[in-house]
Amino acid sequence: MKRLENRLLVLAAMVVFSVVGFLAWREHKAAVAYRQLAIIVSSVTNVTVYDLSASTDGVSSNSLSLAVSAPFPIEVFSRAAGNAAYRDPIFAIWKGSSVAVLTLRDGATRLARFSYYGGFFSLEGVPGYYVVPGGHDSEFHTRFWKLIDEQFATERRLRKKTPAQSLQP
Repeated sequence: MKRLENRLLVLAAMVVFSVVGFLAWREHKAAVAYRQLAIIVSSVTNVTVYDLSASTDGVSSNSLSLAVSAPFPIEVFSRAAGNAAYRDPIFAIWKGSSVAVLTLRDGATRLARFSYYGGFFSLEGVPGYYVVPGGHDSEFHTRFWKLIDEQFATERRLRKKTPAQSLQP
């Protein structure tokens, strides 16, 4: 009986240490991601959103050159990123997003994904994704949808017109 109690005690200790270790690892991962985000955001000189759906396969420079694009306010992105909460990508469900290109002070670029559905974004090379406080009601999400409505929706309607329709006033 004593031997069984010792084994159960060892097993319980292993479970506790595993859970504590996992939680510590997640906290470390979040801290690293926040530092990377802060470094990138402090260097951003331009944010351009493309009417191009982001995918896990990546984005080619050719597809960017063919897509309609519009500038996104740097200060809106910077405020959103400065207040955003890190989320582990294990639990992420992305329904859809647009590609954004961040131009940095040194001329380098970083791809980002701006979600259509909830005020969150991710950055290439930075683990996880970031949820902006206020979600759908945030300035970030509101300005993103305004850009889509004013810049991309009009272009989409024009592209869908047939040649005969485009001749009509």
